[in-house]
Amino acid sequence: MIAEDDGCVQGRCRQERLRAVGVRPPVRGKRLLRPVVRTAEGSEEGATVAKLSEKVGGRALGVALPTAVVGAGTAVNRLAGMPVASLAATPRAVEDGRLWLLVTSGLLASDPWLPSLLGFAIVLAAAVWVLSPALVATVAGAGQVFSAVAVYAVVYVARAVDPHAFASVIDLDDYGVSTMIAAWIGAVAAVSWSRWRTLRGRVGVTAGCLGCLAIGLACRPDVDVLDSEHLVAFAIGVGLASSLPRRLGVPVRRTVSIALAALTRTN
Repeated sequence: MIAEDDGCVQGRCRQERLRAVGVRPPVRGKRLLRPVVRTAEGSEEGATVAKLSEKVGGRALGVALPTAVVGAGTAVNRLAGMPVASLAATPRAVEDGRLWLLVTSGLLASDPWLPSLLGFAIVLAAAVWVLSPALVATVAGAGQVFSAVAVYAVVYVARAVDPHAFASVIDLDDYGVSTMIAAWIGAVAAVSWSRWRTLRGRVGVTAGCLGCLAIGLACRPDVDVLDSEHLVAFAIGVGLASSLPRRLGVPVRRTVSIALAALTRTN
């Protein structure tokens, strides 16, 4: 009896010790193959997985929604017969004050529409993975609007000198998502260039940009002066995503302190 009581006491002590360290004790009559241990490390790992899933889901939504909007606009144009001129910009229309066409022209995928829409989704996916959501939207808007404004300004200046200059493009419908694609490629290239400082990395970035250019020319080999918007949009993306301005900028407090020190020494 004494030996049996000692065994019960030892069993209870063992169960209490297991509970104290967070281990579920084995149930009488059942064999516990592996104790379940709840640790802080396990909870942190679960939180990390949940956070990563939420992040991936948000990025997927950030790709799906704009692609769906452009796809819907393209479908309405091609299936419902909505005229392109109601959304597309032209140099003459913008000159006449219809500035909203600079924005609405990005709601349609140009020919060939399917490769254009696929390219939009693929490059947008790369952009949302590398850039912040705010920067993705800023680069897209600036690339879409200001690239057209820059090229149209050249057309206006040329026609002010020669009224017959660029007569073939003054009323040409200018629409599509390719300038946004070019701006995102420029932004992603700028970030990748700053991260991959090795020769191999920068050769890879250059090769990627040239590959995108080759794909674009293969899909649409007939180019005109308005297609120079893509070069402007690429430069806009590079400028917005580049870290060069931050490196060259001097903090305001440091500038003020240097100026005050110079004035003190002078006096």
